[in-house]
Amino acid sequence: MSQKDRDTSYSRLFAEELRLAEEAKEVVRDRALSGKELYKLHQELAGQYEKLLKTTIKLSRISDIQGKKLKEQEQEIQTANESLKHLEKLRQRLIADISHELGTPMVAVQGYVKALLDGVIQPEEKYMRLIYDRVLTVNHLIKDLFLLSTFQANQNHFEHQRIEIGAFVRAVERKFMPDCERAGIAFDMEMPGEGADPVIVWGDPVRLDQVFENLLRNAMKFTQAGGSIRLCSEFQPKYEGALLGHWFVKVSDSGIGIAEEEVPHVFERFYRSKRASANGIEGTGLGLAITKEIIQKHGGEIGVTSRAGEGSTFFFLIPAESVTSVDGQTRSMIKGGLS
Repeated sequence: MSQKDRDTSYSRLFAEELRLAEEAKEVVRDRALSGKELYKLHQELAGQYEKLLKTTIKLSRISDIQGKKLKEQEQEIQTANESLKHLEKLRQRLIADISHELGTPMVAVQGYVKALLDGVIQPEEKYMRLIYDRVLTVNHLIKDLFLLSTFQANQNHFEHQRIEIGAFVRAVERKFMPDCERAGIAFDMEMPGEGADPVIVWGDPVRLDQVFENLLRNAMKFTQAGGSIRLCSEFQPKYEGALLGHWFVKVSDSGIGIAEEEVPHVFERFYRSKRASANGIEGTGLGLAITKEIIQKHGGEIGVTSRAGEGSTFFFLIPAESVTSVDGQTRSMIKGGLS
């Protein structure tokens, strides 16, 4: 409500009093001409009453404003309180997760060190390597847990910038192709050709690189030598000919796949499929949970389709646009103007 509307509302609220005050002023004004002192006093009294009404209106307005501010402050306090409760739940959950997940590797480290101290085993390389690997596992686990918790508590700031996805995906290919070759896994790419219009997203390149790191490393982990991984990247317009749409990415592998009943749980923290455990495939179960948080922070969605023994396909989409050129410069509809 505007200030003018509020003034009109208060005037309407005190309309009867204002009308009576005005009538009283007119009556005593006419009769005061008679020169009688009493009517002059009546005229002064009517004027004071009018002033009192106007002061009352102002006080009512001030009270209303203060009331609204108090409600706003109450809402802010309530929101802050809910935020603190949320952070406390995350803290408790983090402590519980750390206590649970650190137990196994730390017990192993403790056992090896005690055996070394007691002379049961000698400080051979294989035992030192086992201890080192367990320590690395603990370090990665703590790092991933902290990262995931900051995402969920909205305490991790993203550095969004313009990313041309063609160049970005080609950099991903150059990064992972040698690793796949060493593992004996075929790595294929599917993306628009050189003549296609450039497509951009506004995102954090470090975090998006982490998404590809998690998805592709995951695919390599579950795919044996002789298998294949396929990365598809395309722009999907909102409708035919539209410049705005989504960047759609699929990472498919020919690995061991995921059982149908386990598919809904793969993005949960610490979830590891039974087939992964049975095949001795290590992991903390945090990579996909982190990936989901990153995609959601970019306004996107992520999912998976899979069948046991037939491989998996992880996919995500985030807002993107196909840009056009004007006098050699690209026009961005998301940011507006030329960029």
